Amino acid sequence: MSHTLPGYIVGKGIASPDPRMVHCGLGNAWDVWVHPLYHVVRVSAGGQDVGFLIGFPIHIDEASVLSSELQLDCELAADQIAKAVLDSLSGSFLLFVAVGGKEYIYPDAAAQIGLVYEHATETAASSVEAILGDDYDARMDRSLVAAFDAERDGWFTAGLTAHSGINRLLPNHRLCLTDRTIDRFWPVALPAYQADPEGLLREMADEIDRVITALVRSGPTAQGLTGGNESRALLACNRTSRGSVQFVTAGVPGAELDIHLAKRLVKITGIQHRILPCAKASDEQIEAWRRGAGHAQSGMNALYYPTMAPLAGHYLIGGVAGEVGRGFFWPKGLSPDTKIDADFLVGQMKLPKHPVLLDQVLAWLEELPEGLDSYQILDLAYLELRVGPWAFGQGTSGDGTKDVGPLISRRQFTRMLSMAPSFRLKPGFLPALAHLTDPATLSVPINKYGDLRDTWHLFMKLVRRPDRAWRKLKKIVNELLRRVSPSAA
Repeated sequence: MSHTLPGYIVGKGIASPDPRMVHCGLGNAWDVWVHPLYHVVRVSAGGQDVGFLIGFPIHIDEASVLSSELQLDCELAADQIAKAVLDSLSGSFLLFVAVGGKEYIYPDAAAQIGLVYEHATETAASSVEAILGDDYDARMDRSLVAAFDAERDGWFTAGLTAHSGINRLLPNHRLCLTDRTIDRFWPVALPAYQADPEGLLREMADEIDRVITALVRSGPTAQGLTGGNESRALLACNRTSRGSVQFVTAGVPGAELDIHLAKRLVKITGIQHRILPCAKASDEQIEAWRRGAGHAQSGMNALYYPTMAPLAGHYLIGGVAGEVGRGFFWPKGLSPDTKIDADFLVGQMKLPKHPVLLDQVLAWLEELPEGLDSYQILDLAYLELRVGPWAFGQGTSGDGTKDVGPLISRRQFTRMLSMAPSFRLKPGFLPALAHLTDPATLSVPINKYGDLRDTWHLFMKLVRRPDRAWRKLKKIVNELLRRVSPSAA
């Protein structure tokens, strides 16, 4: 998506930033201008128009990408409409609702289409630059950008942005345009753990297959292929449409292992595969990417997004958010009653313990539902504080792909959170998915060569990023100290 044309912008009496954008009215006062790349889907309930979706919504049971309308059978209440939508859809989208004299915006299950909001001007948009225009640089707090290391591997989270007066909408939260408030709408409570995960795994695999089938029916579709867990599970679960998808591996620096493992997978599956030649962004392109992301994140995506240019116009399937189901924020020794405070949580995110960030994370903790154990708190933290603030940038990378994660939906996250922690730690739900649907894919190692090259690969990773090596070493030392003497660490 071009950074000169925002994904959408919402306000009262605002003109279109570009003649190509489509106008959608919300309620009696709000103008919504939408990028032509996005589908606009009218939503009705009980025969009454209640709003619309923008993005790439996928009806799971029908295995179809919605492009015109969605009819619901639910109460005419905003949260009930949102529940009906989120319980039935996958894909990346925003839901706009106008009922009972109020207007709301709800994100998809991982807030993949980002929303930033300025209360003072009552304006929401996909990017900060779309709201601020020429004031973008003047309003940026460069000290926070540096403190959060947002031009490398860091990111802004917990609703923060790099610009004063601008907030970001997190997953599971809604924006009430009428009242100018942001609050949580899900979960009221998390599901109980299920002792036998097989039924959950079969449902997950079926949804992945349906989502990919929907994309293939809608347009040209590519699927990322790496050596990782999520990529392997998605390959295995893609049973119906595997022959109609072009599998791709980005040939960027550090991808040597991914390319090696992808080639081995091609041999045993016979899939169509393409290695995309590395294309590094120019300084101007990097700056444009960072501005599109509000200078709230950067990393490899900003440096190498032109690599994906050959896939412009394609749906691009990725494994975003699989980490929610594999306890990515769980430290060793975690128990259900481990105390989770702001200091601990910021440490798990590997972000600086800046007072501004600690205050925001504390506020996030205080508005969680009651009765959550430590595993559940950390899982919600990963989804809302890591995936949401990071995944939104994947859709503004300037490459023109339509990114979709089949592991992202209210149904999928509910299944992940229903699996017992012991199962999610070992064997883990992703290898279990691959074993259930296509065991042959597990004959290729995950994220390793399986020989002496693994030592060399680790060495090269340390050479490329010595800061990460030092951070990892400190973590190992602290863990050893805790085992010897809890007070020593």
